[in-house]
Amino acid sequence: LPDAPWTRSETLRYSLRELAPHLDTKTLFALNWKFGGTASREKRGETAEKLGALLEEWLDQAEQEGWVVPQGAFGIYPCQSDGDEVIVYDPEELGTELCRFGFTRVIGSRRNDTICAAQYFYPRESGMFDAIGVQLTTSGAQVDTQLAAFREQGDSEAVLYLQGLSDRVAEDMADRVHALLRERMNALPDQGIRWSPGYPAMADSKYNKTILDLLDATRHLGVCITEAGEFSPTGTTAAVVCFHPDARYT
Repeated sequence: LPDAPWTRSETLRYSLRELAPHLDTKTLFALNWKFGGTASREKRGETAEKLGALLEEWLDQAEQEGWVVPQGAFGIYPCQSDGDEVIVYDPEELGTELCRFGFTRVIGSRRNDTICAAQYFYPRESGMFDAIGVQLTTSGAQVDTQLAAFREQGDSEAVLYLQGLSDRVAEDMADRVHALLRERMNALPDQGIRWSPGYPAMADSKYNKTILDLLDATRHLGVCITEAGEFSPTGTTAAVVCFHPDARYT
């Protein structure tokens, strides 16, 4: 335990241009910007060159105006499982419970078992402590202000491009933070997985607020939860990370 890389909450920020080489442009063009697959784009004359130029235009403008700022908060905490829950402890006062994450049992991919994410952590009765990563990434609180301005101007195309870029940045920033957590834990690049609230393995979206509060992300990043239980800005994603080599979604 003295050598464990515990950390309560750290932040990481990139410029948009620094993150740009790591953007999943295939998904950005096809889904976030709704251009569809390669075949349908070619029929409409939307070439790779045109899309590349469009991306450069939005990268330049979004960075110059400060609309998109890739950033994240993360921590590595001692933990133990308790049934289908994982108890997260204070790194500075081991044994002091900070919060719990509840996981959902899902049917295994071979249809002959069920899986719960909690099974990949040491159980409380073992007396051993495990490590859990917690992360939240966002394209910045200022995005929503500009999106509102575009909507007021009736510029639906700009809304689509900025919102799509914002969402893509949050997701791809999550990959960067996840990689950093693996590095801190001396895990292999593909070892372990992350689960986000609202998805099958962690169905209750209330844990978005648990992550937000645990990482103090409102103070650090300006992210908050709306009355409807959604992140503001919407270009925000949160997850918990397991480092177990056998961890899987189904």
